[in-house]
Amino acid sequence: MKNLLNKIQINIMVKNPFFSRLLFTKKLIEDNHIPTACTNGQLIRANTQFLSSLNFVHAVSVILHELLHIILLHPFRLNGRNKEVWNYACDYEVNLLLYDNDFPLPDCALLDFKFRGMSAEKIYEILIQHNNNYGHIPFLVKQGFSCVQANEDEIIDLGDFEIVNLPQYEIDRLINTIRGEVFAAYMAAKNAGNIPGNIIERFDLIQHSIVNWKAFLANYLNEFGYLTYDFFRPDKRYLYYNVILPSLKPKPAGNFCIAVDVSGSMSNELIQKFIGETFAIAKLNNNNITILPFDTTVYQPIEMNETTQTIEIKGRGGTDFKAPVQYISDNYLRPTCLIYLSDGICDSFPYEPDYPVLWVTTKPDFEPPFGEYLYYNEMNASPNHIAA
Repeated sequence: MKNLLNKIQINIMVKNPFFSRLLFTKKLIEDNHIPTACTNGQLIRANTQFLSSLNFVHAVSVILHELLHIILLHPFRLNGRNKEVWNYACDYEVNLLLYDNDFPLPDCALLDFKFRGMSAEKIYEILIQHNNNYGHIPFLVKQGFSCVQANEDEIIDLGDFEIVNLPQYEIDRLINTIRGEVFAAYMAAKNAGNIPGNIIERFDLIQHSIVNWKAFLANYLNEFGYLTYDFFRPDKRYLYYNVILPSLKPKPAGNFCIAVDVSGSMSNELIQKFIGETFAIAKLNNNNITILPFDTTVYQPIEMNETTQTIEIKGRGGTDFKAPVQYISDNYLRPTCLIYLSDGICDSFPYEPDYPVLWVTTKPDFEPPFGEYLYYNEMNASPNHIAA
């Protein structure tokens, strides 16, 4: 039956770059002692006898269902709620996302279109209120192309999740790791031109969520270092099952330009802290880093090396985001990506360049016209905020 799990993995890898990247970071384990499937955020367990009773496309959706529980951090968001009702709420949210992304769902999968666009928390409130008013929870399930009322015993629970009983620091670490993995998957899917937009929007990672910026940045830099699949060097973990899956092939070291806003509104402490952490993270993968201090112009670039710990701050004038891109063009630099560090107080943007751009700002409502955005809360860069 493990061959079935391998076939599902291959199907996802070929057809869905976003989910494929995430699936490769999780263990997929056969466990026929559970009814269907479940996850604790770290691994996925699946009853292969149940999966084999479904059409193959529905079996794929069951595994994706579990992945979405992980992506949306459902095992970590119970917060004292009734676990059974919380599971129903999360299933409604997940199944709608699958349905809206054209993944076939088996009949008797929980589905109610009135919950479209709602978070699991909002769905939970509605279910609890209905239960308080009428003494039961209403179940709408998929039947063909419509949804009909069903009894609880007619529901196929595509998958559950296990409540995580770990110290808070371990939970924070897991959440951070998942956020980074989702971002890396987002970048891989973006490069392939296949981004599940409504899932990314629900996760709210790319914009306006408060995350541990060091973990986020590490995954961002890693994405440019280890992305290519290599079929000439198959993943040895699957050879035992006579299944050939590619390994990840390392790319050459990246050339990163970091445009540091040295205008008068930026604190020297923030600038030095960011530079130090970025340098440490990038050196783990032997990446080359060029610092571009700028306000309305770019000052003397700094090539980071083993002895670089701080940079001398010059400028302290206004801010013009066009300056770094213009400097890169004028000097024929070819960066792997450009990272801005700024307070975001500027409305002068360049045209979108032909390389990736990441904006890291201390302004929560910053909206760049292109690129990816990370909000860095200088006072509380905590991973505890979970966007819903």
